[in-house]
Amino acid sequence: MKRYLLLSVIIISGSLVQAQWTKAYLLDDFGDTTNTYRIEGRSFDGLTHYNDPNAEPLEKFCIQITIDENNNVGFLLYENCTFTNNPYPGTDIFKGGTFRMRNSEGTTEKINILGKLSKRGGLKLESDKFREFMANSSGKVRCILKVGVAYYKFTLNATSYNKTVGN
Repeated sequence: MKRYLLLSVIIISGSLVQAQWTKAYLLDDFGDTTNTYRIEGRSFDGLTHYNDPNAEPLEKFCIQITIDENNNVGFLLYENCTFTNNPYPGTDIFKGGTFRMRNSEGTTEKINILGKLSKRGGLKLESDKFREFMANSSGKVRCILKVGVAYYKFTLNATSYNKTVGN
């Protein structure tokens, strides 16, 4: 019996790791659920490389992608995977950077960085291109954010995204 319980816990835990996208409905002033929602995705496999994206990684980070009620897409990077701290960077350090995505079918897309997401930090991405690319993808989507000599690499789960968004 214990073996089956442990196996069930392992299967459920594995499912939760894969389910990196969530949909949260917003509340109105009275605390009632509205039809408006926010989508959030997280990646826990981020690695930082310098000078060469295929060299040994130097640091680990996690990212959070947020799609707000107006369909704006934001990218927040967290050093040491601590989502409770403010995201990195709080300044315009990523200005002039490039954000590229490649899906499991081999299709690539460059998503423009439009500026800072909020006072807390993060980046605002070209929303329509990001959402369309994710909607037309399945499986893993590999992402690279290049700024100067630094490469930030991570993956997103497009299948989970499409199930959450409802495409």
